[in-house]
Amino acid sequence: LRPDGQAPLEKTYTVPARRRFTIWVDAEEFPAGSGTRALAATDVSAQLTSDLPIVVERSMYLSTPEQIFRAGTASAGVTTPALSWFLAEGATGDYFDLFLPILNPTDRAAQVRAAYLLPDGSTLVKDYTIPANSRFTIWVDQEEFPAGSGNRALASTAVSTTLTSQNGVPIVVERAMWWPGPTAATWHEAHAAAGVTATGTLWALAGGEQGGPANVQTYLTIANTSIFAGQARVTLLFEDGSAPVETTVSLPANSRTNVTPAANFA
Repeated sequence: LRPDGQAPLEKTYTVPARRRFTIWVDAEEFPAGSGTRALAATDVSAQLTSDLPIVVERSMYLSTPEQIFRAGTASAGVTTPALSWFLAEGATGDYFDLFLPILNPTDRAAQVRAAYLLPDGSTLVKDYTIPANSRFTIWVDQEEFPAGSGNRALASTAVSTTLTSQNGVPIVVERAMWWPGPTAATWHEAHAAAGVTATGTLWALAGGEQGGPANVQTYLTIANTSIFAGQARVTLLFEDGSAPVETTVSLPANSRTNVTPAANFA
C-alpha cells in the first residue's frame, strides 16, 4: 500500500515449512519478471495474509557513501488494526526527526485525530484524512497549528501521541525516529516501534542498562493519556539479584514524562 491512495500492488509468495523467508521490497517486480520495480523508491506499508500462521517483521536500513547499512530500524508486525493507538516515545528538534507512519488497510478513508501530549501537560490536536488502502506519514517536526499558519509548535520538544479513528475505520500506527539532524543527509541512527492499542496500569520492560565503559543511558518514557494527574511507582531489578530499588514520579494529566536511573534514582 502506497501514499496518496495509489492502487495497491499484490504478489503471492510460497514460504516453505519451518523456514525463514525474506522479501526485499525495493527489488520486487510487478508483474514478476517484468523488470518493473514499482516499489524501488516510495513510502510503503504492507499487509500480509497467509493460509497458515506466520510471523512477520519489517527491517529498514539506511546507507551512506561512507558506510553501507549505517543505520536501521526494525519492528514486529501487528495482527489486527485498531481504532486507537498510543505512542509514549517521541522527540523532535535539530537533533531528532520524528515520523508517524499510518496504514489504512481498508476500502474507506479513515478520519484520524492525533493528540500530541507535551511534558507540561498541554495538548495539541490535529485531524488527518488517511485515504483508503494507503500509507500516510506525519512528520511531527513539521506539523503546523493551525494548518498553514507556519506555527511549528512541535518543532523542538519531547512528545507522546494518541491517534484515534473518528469514523470507525481501523488503522495501524508506528513511530520512527531518525538522528542526528538537521537533515536526512546527516542521519546515521534510528529506532522504531509499533504503537500499542490499550493503556495499562502495569508495564514491564526486560531491557535496560546504565553507565559502564560506554556510558549507556536508559530512558523510561511514560505517557499519561488520562485527563487526571497520577503517579507511577518505578522499580529497577538487577542482574546480580541485589535488592530492587523504587521511586515514585508524578504524571501530570495528558502529559509525557521521562524517567532515567541517573536523575530519578540518585
